[in-house]
Amino acid sequence: MAKRIEDKKTTACETFRYTSECVALGLLLSGFLGCGSNDEVQRYRVTGAVTFDGKPVPFGSITFEPDFNAGNSGPQSAAAIVDGKYDTGVKDGLVGGPHVVRITGNNRAPTATQPNTELLFADYEVKENFEKASGRKDFSVPRDEKKSQSSVQIPNAKPLLKEQMP
Repeated sequence: MAKRIEDKKTTACETFRYTSECVALGLLLSGFLGCGSNDEVQRYRVTGAVTFDGKPVPFGSITFEPDFNAGNSGPQSAAAIVDGKYDTGVKDGLVGGPHVVRITGNNRAPTATQPNTELLFADYEVKENFEKASGRKDFSVPRDEKKSQSSVQIPNAKPLLKEQMP
């Protein structure tokens, strides 16, 4: 009986040793092969201002998607808009070339006590060509892009009669 328990300990130790060796070998190989750092795409920092109806957009987001239809490829980039300004940074910057830019804007940033915000305009989309260099690009969302909640149309919607209300 004692011999059998000792055999299980030996088996467990051997399993642990084998697993440790495999992990060590994996780490060693990943060090030699790298993590794709040589294959990374060059990104460029882009900063700028975003206005709607001539005023800075209080809060929102801006995304830059390489325009595949125009022959561009690479990772998408995005940044927050705060007080009318955005900054992609270098790490999350653009790859340069033709992009589809999408902008959303809200009346303020959400907070814990006021999580709901008002949408200032419908998602605005524009095509833009960026240099393969860091730079600045400002965007002005036209007033006719405004979207109010009252303009949302629900197809085949019928008003409720007083009798139908809960």
